[in-house]
Amino acid sequence: MRKNHMKCITFQSNVVMGTVWNRMTVHQVMEGSQASNLGVKKGWMATAINAEDVTTPDMCVSMIEHAKRTDSTFVIRFYTKSSSTQQQQQQQFDDDDKSSSLHWYQRLHRFSLQ
Repeated sequence: MRKNHMKCITFQSNVVMGTVWNRMTVHQVMEGSQASNLGVKKGWMATAINAEDVTTPDMCVSMIEHAKRTDSTFVIRFYTKSSSTQQQQQQQFDDDDKSSSLHWYQRLHRFSLQ
């Protein structure tokens, strides 16, 4: 990953983050949310939380939840350039979600960080 495609963003723990995650990748940014106001974009990939590398995709959300519980602020380092593979995977995720509004509602609540 190229350094010029990395961006560190500091979040306030006591403010709704406003993101929906698909493992390590931002799936959706809620309009008017903290993430939106800080410039976070769909498709960005978290590579570190509070300077601790995200080494497996499944640990990203739990690392963010832990940081929100234990710190007043936390920093996420993002890789901001989406590859075509990531975009294809994201499109498949989007297509799958559109097939069932109940399924989407359940995923939103499972992956949305408050």
